[in-house]
Amino acid sequence: MNKKEAGIMKLSALRSIGEKREKDFYKLGINDVEDLVRFYPRAYLDLTERASIKYAYHNDMILVACEVTRVNAVQYGSKRKMVKAFCAQDGFLFTVVWFNQPYVAQKLQAGEYLFYGRVQNKFGQVS
Repeated sequence: MNKKEAGIMKLSALRSIGEKREKDFYKLGINDVEDLVRFYPRAYLDLTERASIKYAYHNDMILVACEVTRVNAVQYGSKRKMVKAFCAQDGFLFTVVWFNQPYVAQKLQAGEYLFYGRVQNKFGQVS
């Protein structure tokens, strides 16, 4: 089969694609094998590069390797819960925050972790 034949090949000709999956692909605008091969995701997360929190800007999405020193679970309001992990990386202190996920406090212990998320720098405090 040459390149031209593969481009016009229907999706249903592929082994793992049935009627239902073919309809789902049509909704995405994928009509043949060439469309499927050339379909790229809207966003791509590169989690191979670790960043330093020291050089991160407000609202950056980064992967950071750090040491968790302490974990606090706090209730605020009537039913809302917040978990704060106090972290250190190369002498720089910051907090990692989870809202309404109290189970995180039980899972985290002091030690090394990788966290991915958005940097918030408010009033000189990084979280």
